[in-house]
Order: sequence, then C-alpha cells, then structure tokens
Amino acid sequence: MKKIICLLTVLLATSIATNSYSATEFISVINSSGGDFSLLSTWEGVMDNAGNITASDCKVFSHNGATGSIQDGASVTGQTSGATGTVIHATATQVLIDAISGTFQSGEQVFQTENVNYIVISDAGDSPILVARLEQSISDYL
Repeated sequence: MKKIICLLTVLLATSIATNSYSATEFISVINSSGGDFSLLSTWEGVMDNAGNITASDCKVFSHNGATGSIQDGASVTGQTSGATGTVIHATATQVLIDAISGTFQSGEQVFQTENVNYIVISDAGDSPILVARLEQSISDYL
C-alpha cells in the first residue's frame, strides 16, 4: 500500500511539474517627455481594454520594430497564418494582442494594413504580465 501511495505521489508531482506555464512581461514605459505613455492613468485605461489577460487568446509577442504604425485597438492579421486579433498596444519591441483567433507564427508579418503598417513577430507569443515602468518620480505621473 505504501508503494502505491508513493508511486501516485511521484506521478502527481511529475504531472504538475510538466504542466507548468510561462509568462512574459509586457513592458510599457511611462515618461511625460517620451515613452509609450505620458501618464500612468492613460496606460491603465489602455491596459483595461485587454480583458482577461490570463485567457489563452491574449498574448505578448516580440518584434524588431514596426513599419508604419499600428494603432491601439487596431484589428491585425497574420500574413501567413491568417490568424487575427486586436492590438492592445505596441511598444518598440513588443506587441500585446487580445481576442486572438487562430495561431500567429514566429517570423510572419502581422499587419493592420498589409505591407504598410505591420510588425514581424519573432516568437510564438506568451501569456502577458503587464508592467508599467516609470522613468520619472511618481508625482510626475499622477
């Protein structure tokens, strides 16, 4: 009986360990003289549009810069995959996309307007941790 309990404990521990999930920080710079947002309250308002960031249809992707611009709230499409979603916000190196339908592929163009306003994502996306990095004293943001 002790051997069976011990074996079940090991199997359960192995199952829990192999089903771990990762997340990536989506970092927005808050700076009144340049950054992603000038006010913390503006960042908060935009991030509220993300809905449930723990859902599988909300991911953060890395990219190496945008061609043109991708606006907050824009609908985007993967050129290769045909996946779609709504951009919550794009920084200089990351994009947060919600309401994803389909699967974006690493290396594909994700566009608002094909070949005009787009990014090329460099990973398959990950669950986001929303981070506001303040680059001035806190009183400057309130």
